[in-house]
Parts: sequence; C-alpha cells; structure tokens
Amino acid sequence: MVVYANILGQWTELGDEDLIENEPAEMYVNYQLSKEELTTLNKFIKVSHKNLIYSIHISQVQWATDRY
Repeated sequence: MVVYANILGQWTELGDEDLIENEPAEMYVNYQLSKEELTTLNKFIKVSHKNLIYSIHISQVQWATDRY
C-alpha cells in the first residue's frame, strides 16, 4: 500500500517514518480510513511528515493498494 497526503498543495508519499494521528500512515489507512464512510466526514487529521505536524482535511489523503 502507498499512502499520499496533500501537504501545502503538493501530493507527498508518506513513508514509514510519517504518521497520521500518531499511527504509521499505512496502518491508519488500513484500520481507520478504509473502514469509515468518507463521503459524510468533515474532519481534519494530523499528519506528521519530516518532523513537522500538519492539520489537513481527511479528503486530502489518498492510497493505492495492490490488486492481489
């Protein structure tokens, strides 16, 4: 799985060191976002990237998974 976040207007791949709501980005997407009904959510989440914390709208997170 690859997770991207739109940080300051630029889509950025989140790596193993990057966190969403204090969890590794891939784990947060697997266990939180993929289970929620995203069309009705209007909330902001905290994304840690390169030692900075950003508050971004949940719609600014995307991910891609293998087809297998």
